[in-house]
Amino acid sequence: MRKLFYPRLAAGNLKLNRRFYAPYLLTVVVCCSMFYNLGFVQYSQGLKRVGGAVTRTMLDMMLSMGAVIVALFSLIFLLYSNSLLMKQRKRELGLYSVLGMQKRNIARVLLWESVCVNGLGILLGLGIGILLSKLALLVLCAILRFDVPFGFEVSPVAVLLTVGVFVIISFINLLLSLFRVSLLNPIDLLHGSSQGEKEPRANWPLAVLGALALGAGYVISLRTVDPVNAIAFFFEAVLLVILGTYCLFIAGSIALLRMLKRKKDYYYKLRHFIAVSGMTYRMRRNGAGLASICILSTMVLVMISTTVCMNLGVEDLLNRRYPSDFQLISGVYDENDPDTLAPSQIRQRALDALEAAGIRAERETAYHYWALSALRQGDSFQPYADVIAVDQHSVDLTFLSLEELGLPVDLADDEVLCVSLRGGAKRITLGKTAFRCVEHTLDQDELSARISQGGYYDDMILILSETAIEGLMASDPLVRDYMRPMWQMGFDTPELTAEEKIALEGSLEQALFVTRESEDGGLHGTLHVQVDCRARESMEFYDLYGGLLFIGLFLGLLFLMATAMIIYYKQISEGYEDKKRYEIMQKVGMTRHEVRATISSQILTVFFLPLAGAVIHLLFAFPMIRRMLLLFYLDNIALFALCTAATVLVFGGVYALIYWITARMYDHIVEGPC
Repeated sequence: MRKLFYPRLAAGNLKLNRRFYAPYLLTVVVCCSMFYNLGFVQYSQGLKRVGGAVTRTMLDMMLSMGAVIVALFSLIFLLYSNSLLMKQRKRELGLYSVLGMQKRNIARVLLWESVCVNGLGILLGLGIGILLSKLALLVLCAILRFDVPFGFEVSPVAVLLTVGVFVIISFINLLLSLFRVSLLNPIDLLHGSSQGEKEPRANWPLAVLGALALGAGYVISLRTVDPVNAIAFFFEAVLLVILGTYCLFIAGSIALLRMLKRKKDYYYKLRHFIAVSGMTYRMRRNGAGLASICILSTMVLVMISTTVCMNLGVEDLLNRRYPSDFQLISGVYDENDPDTLAPSQIRQRALDALEAAGIRAERETAYHYWALSALRQGDSFQPYADVIAVDQHSVDLTFLSLEELGLPVDLADDEVLCVSLRGGAKRITLGKTAFRCVEHTLDQDELSARISQGGYYDDMILILSETAIEGLMASDPLVRDYMRPMWQMGFDTPELTAEEKIALEGSLEQALFVTRESEDGGLHGTLHVQVDCRARESMEFYDLYGGLLFIGLFLGLLFLMATAMIIYYKQISEGYEDKKRYEIMQKVGMTRHEVRATISSQILTVFFLPLAGAVIHLLFAFPMIRRMLLLFYLDNIALFALCTAATVLVFGGVYALIYWITARMYDHIVEGPC
């Protein structure tokens, strides 16, 4: 009987404190389930059968990164949840000390509670994770456009990793709980949850620091134009915004309320008097929690809107870079070199290979162009062909003849049509020649149907007249020597499946291979023609962006759950504190309706303040994220704006649902029996 005393006491404590332990248990279950599913997908034998080597490498890298993030976040959030839980139980633990239990006895109770809660959470998390593992694999295969592998499996590696990670987290939580108990005396424990509060004071230095940090983060986002710099400065801006958010929620809000209290004509009114006083104490207690909700909400909005936009924008990217199913690109031809092929020979060999395979090419296109590598300084470009310094800005320029393309645009000899992801310029100086850029009125579909817009985000396609191209090369020998003549052919094969197109890519490369007999009697081959297959490139892009979307949705759900848990704990703890305030306000003459309206307005303000802050953060982050997306060849601003707006609306609806659920529990606590 004595041996079962502590387990029974722990079980009774868990039952009595189920309102506090239930969300903690749910957090362990969800985090454990998500971690297992990431490990399951990473080590899935079924996925290895449908994915290629490149896909596996990408997914392993992204899933490993996602698993590390989930593990670190689970550690941080479970530590935070446990600290809130222990705060609510101070009075109960103090009562044990008063009744004669020593600290080692309390430690044994906490040990059994930890074993029960965390053990049950890990078992339930693994069980739910195993049940949902096939669904996770199905979602990933749907995003990556893979065939779903048959069969059901359990990953032993993922199980061992999940158990190991969460046992370690549980042990750390237990040690911290025991450490907190060892530092406090029985009186502190007994009155720890009901100690009086002093009136909050305004911390102006911290508030000013928060305003400056937040403003600096916003300025970096708005003023960073170059996408590479956007990547470099993004984390600096994020850290500044996080610092500013915490400082303003903790100190800035109190400073603002203290300023309102000094305005006597505003403060000494019944509605304002109670609201401002109550909000001052609420922000002191909940500033850090509200800042955490704001930051987590911003993370959810940024991750989901960005990854959804990237996944939906793949087709736009492919249409721009690969306007045809196949593209044959050649830049090396010498009449005196038998290893090179003329454009006419390339075309004929490709058509012969198609005819031999019984395939008919459709929508054939072909055009010449010139390629030039240049160092850019503003709107001035200087050709180069040697190795450049790291800090020099190199771009690739593509020159196309207006007459050969047959575009419905009239250009003078000093005018150029500029196409670039980054956006054009008013004037372009190349060597010794200056051109005036004219804004093109071509539809994107029409432009993509004629030319390939591949390359880096900063590269440019310059369309100008043949006379202008000849004048450019004649005016500057450096430009003439460094401009490389190129030729490109494109065609579609709509009758073939994606797998057949990828197989045809190999046949075309074999047909364009030039085989010669060497002096020693052996054979050697050269391939000076680049063969691009849209089907293969499409698979790689969907693998990359689909994997990012999968990780983004996983982490977004995890952060959303964390947001809900913080809100739940905040509502429960405030419910018990406001219960006494209800009684005091009614005793001093306020009606029940007035008391409820006053506190409800405070709760609504405090609850939706983080959401408003998250939306503001997202609006200021929008320009920087948009520029970063250019590095992924995504310049569809309308699509990104639509994805962002849809994410905000959906998240706002979920946020409101969380409020409605937790508000009902809050009302039950406050209006329940005394």
